[in-house]
Amino acid sequence: TMKFTILGCDGTYPDAHGATSGYLVTSGEDRLLLDAGSGVLAGLMALCKPEDLRAIILTHWHNDHACDMLPLKYYLMINKKTQRVLNPREKHPLKDLVKGNEFRFEDFGAPLTIGGFELSFLPVEHPVPAYAVKIRLDGRTLVYTGDVVGGEGLAQCGA
Repeated sequence: TMKFTILGCDGTYPDAHGATSGYLVTSGEDRLLLDAGSGVLAGLMALCKPEDLRAIILTHWHNDHACDMLPLKYYLMINKKTQRVLNPREKHPLKDLVKGNEFRFEDFGAPLTIGGFELSFLPVEHPVPAYAVKIRLDGRTLVYTGDVVGGEGLAQCGA
């Protein structure tokens, strides 16, 4: 079974004791982090170690979806770990800030399987390049859109 845990869902900045966008998807020992906004790392570490993730999936590079990649970079550096990150291929200043040996970046592309999760990606409309993520497991489907104002084929994404 697939479990979806909200680590943060505040808007542009976190409220007191809150966090911006971040969601943990689990099935047994398989874990994916969808977005890593401000405050998400602390919530993640209450549930598992970052190196226990199969991958981090960043829908886009706005701060409220990706700024905890900065402290995560230091966590990985100090603990001599690396992490797989699926992300938009387009350039962004925040992406340049976190580049280094701690992350293995992979551009969104063809569908792929990570652990038991079947993943596919769909471009959506947003001021910066952004994607919806479709996750399938055991006949169930989860579609996470991050921030979106529309997109070709989005309505059929859950089918």
